[in-house]
Amino acid sequence: MAAVDYYSDAFAAAPAASPHAGTWLERLGGARKGKPGEGTELSRPFTVEEVSTQLMSLKCGTAAGPAAIATDFIRKACTKDEDNNIEFMLAPALSLLFTTCLQVGRAPAGWQRALVTPVPKPGCNPALLSSYRPIAVGSIIPKIYARTLNARLVEWAEKNNKHAPEQAGFRPGMNTENHLFHLRHIWDVSQQPGAAPMYLAFVDLKQAYDRVSRPLLWTALDFIGIQGAFLAAIQSLYADVQMAVRLPSGPSPYFPCARGLRQGCPLSPTLFTLFFDHLMDYLRDTDFPAAATALKLDGGVPVPGLAHPLRALLFADDVVLVARSRAGLQALLTRMNVFCRHWQL
Repeated sequence: MAAVDYYSDAFAAAPAASPHAGTWLERLGGARKGKPGEGTELSRPFTVEEVSTQLMSLKCGTAAGPAAIATDFIRKACTKDEDNNIEFMLAPALSLLFTTCLQVGRAPAGWQRALVTPVPKPGCNPALLSSYRPIAVGSIIPKIYARTLNARLVEWAEKNNKHAPEQAGFRPGMNTENHLFHLRHIWDVSQQPGAAPMYLAFVDLKQAYDRVSRPLLWTALDFIGIQGAFLAAIQSLYADVQMAVRLPSGPSPYFPCARGLRQGCPLSPTLFTLFFDHLMDYLRDTDFPAAATALKLDGGVPVPGLAHPLRALLFADDVVLVARSRAGLQALLTRMNVFCRHWQL
């Protein structure tokens, strides 16, 4: 049962949150701070149309998860009229179920269970458990619920400008091409006669999703206006997360997972980007703190369409830091280190 012990330790509760995280959030994150009543629309009842949209996008033939309900059973339970319009037979019942979960802020305990399959990483030592990537599979009903929550959250976050403009990860209409364009632009700027050189640092956080502190996540979501019933609905999916490891002899006993975002959950990428976007507040503030020479920023790179000089590009947890001097790049690295310590990443 070495695998069970390994993953139990890996997903143990995070240390107590740093008091600096909330303090700096209030000081630096004012532009994204939620306005009174701004998130009320998130808590409206779910419609049959919202659920049907998520059912339409389901892929058949995927793993059933702990509840052993096949995706095909949900997706193919439908009828077509003469115009080929699809009506999902379970959509009305699911919309009522999901609305009830949203309104009471609770979810069935079985929705918080997942089976973990250790998948070997290419080129790593197969004798080490750290050489395996844990792939978690949950049941289909909670996955549809999470997809429906996520669709509403994505729409709200875009409409209310809750993302840092430098973030392109898992956002509608944005992808890596946006950042490639920006990188090419700043490269062209640096090649102009007499232009200052450009300094870049590419940073990839280790196990970023698995290390997210849930208390800090709730703090960050509440700060930007995700409150009340909708926040409680998200938290209900984390109330008692349980995981079991697929072993050659069969599934292991379930053990608690008290840290990180749920693997394989449709909500996780959006929750992470909203959480991680606060990094940009640390990288933009020129008086952070004023007395620290090691944290002093250079002028950054002006880019059309951005209100601030460009200092970083984000794609989920992948970061490119951009500076016009070595000292400026070191200041960005130091600030990112401070952010990661405050926010336990």
